[in-house]
Amino acid sequence: HYYAFYVQDDIKVSQKLTVNTGLRWDYESPLADRYNQLSFVDLNATVPLQGVTPVDVGFGLGLRPQPQYEGAVGFPGRNGLGKGVTQPRYGDWGPRLGFAYSINDKTVIRSGAAVLYPGTTADNSGNYPTVQGFNPITNPVDTANGFTPFNNPGRAGLLSNPFPNGLNPVVGASLGPLTSVGNSNTGFLRNDKQPSVQQWNFGVQRELPQNLLIEAAYVGSHGTHLEDFSGAQYNVLPDRYLSLGNALFDSLPNPFYGVAPVTSTVGASNTITREQLLLPYPYFTTVVGQAGHIATSNYNALQTKAQKRMSKGLSF
Repeated sequence: HYYAFYVQDDIKVSQKLTVNTGLRWDYESPLADRYNQLSFVDLNATVPLQGVTPVDVGFGLGLRPQPQYEGAVGFPGRNGLGKGVTQPRYGDWGPRLGFAYSINDKTVIRSGAAVLYPGTTADNSGNYPTVQGFNPITNPVDTANGFTPFNNPGRAGLLSNPFPNGLNPVVGASLGPLTSVGNSNTGFLRNDKQPSVQQWNFGVQRELPQNLLIEAAYVGSHGTHLEDFSGAQYNVLPDRYLSLGNALFDSLPNPFYGVAPVTSTVGASNTITREQLLLPYPYFTTVVGQAGHIATSNYNALQTKAQKRMSKGLSF
C-alpha cells in the first residue's frame, strides 16, 4: 500500500520575488504475503548451530569457523514480527523550496530544490520476493573442492546419482533461523533502506530583442539507497586470503558434517575446502541481500535554451 500527503503554497513576497514552498510525506508499506510465505536475511541474527568443531585451516590462520554464527533467515508474520518482509518506515519527509526573482523587466532568476522518495515499487524490488524454506533447491553433490569428483562407493557415475543424500524438503518456516544452513542464504535485508533522490537547479532567463529568449541553468541530482540489481554479496572471500592461491581448494575436515543437513551443499560431505572455511559465513554457500538498496547516483548538467517566439510565421 502506498500513501502520500502534501501541502504547498506559492507566496508572492513582492513584485519581484515569488517563493514556492511545500512538504510531502510518503509511506509505502513493506511487501507482504497473504500466507506469510516470505523470508528475509537478518545479518545480526544468530544462527543456533550446535556441535560444530573448529578446524585448523593451516598457514598460521588459526581455527575456523568462529563460535559466533550470524546472518540467520527470518520470517515475517511470526514471533511477534509484522507481516512486512522489511521494517516499515514513517520518516520519509520530502521538503520543496523554490523561488523566482525578477532582476528587471528582461531578466529572471529561478531556483528550486526537493527531496523525492520514488519507493521500492518504482524500482522493481517487488519482482524479487524471497521465499526461503518454501522453495527448496537441491544442488548436485559431486565434488568437495570444485575440481576433484567424489569417489563414493556404490556410485556408478556422477550423473547417475547427483543427489545421493536425497532432496531438500519443503520445511516452510519450521526451522526458524536454521533455515538454509548449508545452502545459499538469499533474501531481502530486514533493515533495507528506502531510496531517495535529491534534486536542485539554478537558472537565469534573459529576454533579448526580436522576441528572443535565452536561458542557462545548472541542474543537479543525487540518488541515495538506489537498488543494486546484482544484490549485496556478503559471503565473499576476504582479499587477504587470495595469496593462498590453489591451496584455497585443498580439502579439510568438514566441521559442519552432521550439523548442516546432508542434503545441503556444505553438509553433504565429511570434507570441505579451505576457501569455504575462510568465508565470513562458512555455514552458507552465499549470503546475498536481494535487490539491496546500496547504490548511489550523481548527475550534474549545464542546460541552455534559446527560444524565438512566433514572428512573421516563424518560431524556433
